[in-house]
Amino acid sequence: MIKARIYLRFVDNAHWNRIAALTLALREIKRFGEEYAEQVIRNAKALARALYEHGFPVKCPKFGFTESHQVIMDFGDSEKGRKVAEKLEEANIIVDCVVRVGTCEVTRRV
Repeated sequence: MIKARIYLRFVDNAHWNRIAALTLALREIKRFGEEYAEQVIRNAKALARALYEHGFPVKCPKFGFTESHQVIMDFGDSEKGRKVAEKLEEANIIVDCVVRVGTCEVTRRV
């Protein structure tokens, strides 16, 4: 009975991808600071606005598009999203099928 109540809430495998992502994010903030984090968000908002103005289905235009590093687009179904993701990958832009685009890398390169 105790195992059934505890297992799914407190016991889990390590999610190495999340640990790696968190490690990189903490390294970036330590190295580049708060100004960098704020610029990442400004860049995400600018990217979202530009994509939206060019007809892309960017989520949450009424709320300023994003409050993080990610821009999320909704192409209606996973098949269309997958096709868009594949086209972007041909241009060396890697996204998932939801078509989330982040601005951390491009901000750091500017």
